[in-house]
Amino acid sequence: MPETYADLATVLLAWPGLATGRDPIEQQAIVDDANAAVRDFVDRDLLMAERTEVLSGRGTARLWLSVKPVLSVDAVSLWGSPIDGGPGEGWDFDPDSGCLVRGRRLSAVRFGPKWPAGFRNVSVRYTAGYDAVPGAVRRATILAARALHAMAESAGPYKSESLGDWSYTQADSKPFLRDAAGLLLPYRRVGV
Repeated sequence: MPETYADLATVLLAWPGLATGRDPIEQQAIVDDANAAVRDFVDRDLLMAERTEVLSGRGTARLWLSVKPVLSVDAVSLWGSPIDGGPGEGWDFDPDSGCLVRGRRLSAVRFGPKWPAGFRNVSVRYTAGYDAVPGAVRRATILAARALHAMAESAGPYKSESLGDWSYTQADSKPFLRDAAGLLLPYRRVGV
């Protein structure tokens, strides 16, 4: 059975440092905030699901699906009319990059038909995502939860403060993602 973000939350809530002396509602809030921050950073859902995406053709040979890895492309329609031929005939795709081409010429797209230019004129129904939260994303979420936990323990939004001629340095707004960002970069949605 595919893992869910709720499964990851259960793992985080079992972490002894988070569970010790903390209100259960506050614990859940830290976990929810860490999960939300990671999802916001990667700007896409990572777990396997069937999706329908509406794209705008640009008169080019390639379109890019937003969720990878792509397991299957089940239906493609252009201006509401299905493209006949099915996978490998009417269209082809690269599972790793999410590249979708018309026809069956993934290896030589410059010779194949183009996606006509238009606003939201291509609809794609496909299955994509990971069966389980990838290890690096799991680790990044744990790092984010631990940093949020530590921030809740600290006194205020300051990195440093002095008293004579009073000065202060404000802490980063989301320092908990600084350590996690390197782990998350390979999973982040990149605009095309």
